[in-house]
Amino acid sequence: MSKASSRRAILGALAVAPAAGLPAISVASDDPALVAIGEYMRLRAAADTAWKLAADAGDNFHSACDAIGVVTYKGEVIRSLGHLDILRNPNRPLTETELENAIDRLRKATAKLTEEAARPDPEYLVARTALEAHQPDFEKALINSGVEAAENAASEAEEHADAAQRMVFESEPTTPKGAAALIRLAADRIDFVGFSDGLLDDIFTEAIRKAVAILARENRT
Repeated sequence: MSKASSRRAILGALAVAPAAGLPAISVASDDPALVAIGEYMRLRAAADTAWKLAADAGDNFHSACDAIGVVTYKGEVIRSLGHLDILRNPNRPLTETELENAIDRLRKATAKLTEEAARPDPEYLVARTALEAHQPDFEKALINSGVEAAENAASEAEEHADAAQRMVFESEPTTPKGAAALIRLAADRIDFVGFSDGLLDDIFTEAIRKAVAILARENRT
């Protein structure tokens, strides 16, 4: 199965997820906030399921690679040449273009890092030789695990959930129940990401004010 078809299959399964056991959200259709929250909860559950599938695929990939051969460098298990090179020299020498825009301190640091990278590293050479031998099998294991398709599907599901969450805080609650549900979701979000994460800052506090206004109006009646 190709990456694209695998990804479509995962997303297709998520599309019918509520019928397969995800919680069904019952909402009052006359309150936009409750409708938006119901849709967000459905998509949030789908995204969580997608990330679980991606994690399982990643575990399968790691197990397949370990069965092929375990390669370590600086105490870390590695499964690609790119990862090996990053571990050996995480602060790579800057390019000429970068050097032109850097200050003198960065130029000196780059020269030092270049010198360190040129020093013999027997452990690196042993790990690189082993990886070059295992790399074709590692690449096959990556394809067979489906981890890339699963992670892509999870990322797309996460985008849908984020968009639905924005719709929640852009909605206008019309009932105390809807207002309370919106405030409860806002509190959960604060617990998870804090008061600000740069994604909903433009509408988050205003949404809470609108919900409070509904509750205050109800209290006066």
